[in-house]
Amino acid sequence: MVSNAGVRVISSLGTNPTANYNTLKDAFDAINLGVKHKGVIEIQIQSNTVEVPSTSATLNSNGAGPASYSSIKIYPTIDAVSISGNPLAGFGVIQLNGADNVTIEGDNPNTGGDNRNLTINSTASANITGNSVIRIAVSTAVTSVDNIKIHNCNLNGNVTGGNSSSKTSTASSSSFSFGIAVVTEVQLLQVFRLLLLQQLQTLLRP
Repeated sequence: MVSNAGVRVISSLGTNPTANYNTLKDAFDAINLGVKHKGVIEIQIQSNTVEVPSTSATLNSNGAGPASYSSIKIYPTIDAVSISGNPLAGFGVIQLNGADNVTIEGDNPNTGGDNRNLTINSTASANITGNSVIRIAVSTAVTSVDNIKIHNCNLNGNVTGGNSSSKTSTASSSSFSFGIAVVTEVQLLQVFRLLLLQQLQTLLRP
């Protein structure tokens, strides 16, 4: 039975193995607490979801904090479904923060064939720099990400003209917007420094 909530989590362990959430961020937040959902986890996208503005759906690493899982699979249960978000500059709609053994599968298993049924949209304005649709990050505490699989997904970034041949300047936001970004803390700091420099240049421009 499909619930009215956009996201359903089914886990092999935990105090509340099956639960419904309004957004992917809500589901990730519950998994990060390491209480309701543990072990082998499936996240079903059952309808279009819109993340809270200026936030990201961030999944933390197993074992680095309370989160406790062996694998996570995210997939749609209907055709033509989407996850949309408007993250802050330098962040992603979906963020895997040192998370291992995560699969984002865009094919709806209830429909025959191999299809792209899941679309992930960054709806931030085109002047927001350094955004990504999916951001895979490591830090000094968690230095690796392993076994990440992203299949059959449509990824729409926030800079619709980013592939234009006229985009030649590093000051253009299209130079720093990504479908999938794999970054370290140092690289993220470099993006923020660039953002600050661009803001200062704008303020000082006659």
